[in-house]
Amino acid sequence: MLVVEDADPSTWTLRFKHGRITILLYIEPLTPFATLKSDLLDTLRERYPLGLPAPSNGSGTVPEIQPHTQIPDSIEDIALGVPVDECDAGKGWQELVLMNGGTGIRDSPKSLGLKDRGMVAFRFKKGDEMEGAGESLFEVTLPTYEETYGEGAEIDEASR
Repeated sequence: MLVVEDADPSTWTLRFKHGRITILLYIEPLTPFATLKSDLLDTLRERYPLGLPAPSNGSGTVPEIQPHTQIPDSIEDIALGVPVDECDAGKGWQELVLMNGGTGIRDSPKSLGLKDRGMVAFRFKKGDEMEGAGESLFEVTLPTYEETYGEGAEIDEASR
């Protein structure tokens, strides 16, 4: 796994998103997705040893029926997606279809058209789910303007 101290001008940052969670990974653009998925799993296990926290129900509380989502052991159990519209991630996500049964041994972020500082959604596959079957199943919660800047913040009309 690449750490910030080892980064050089060719290093990219990808934002892996799930629910309200964002994991930043420093990568080389030609790193195979198999390696990226492995790094993502390692980071998730380190940060969330009990599993991913359940998403909020909108009231700021976490439902008690789903205390944690178990992090899978295999990179084959992770699906990745990119925004349908790079300028508006709220329009949904399209699943990346990776070669070699979804492991992405030959696919890299650069070869699939991703860019530095890009967003990639991730989710955990269920059972014998087929590759490409869950294009609308990515759960990504983007912060609202008020959450980012506070409720009293005003929009500068001149900067629009």
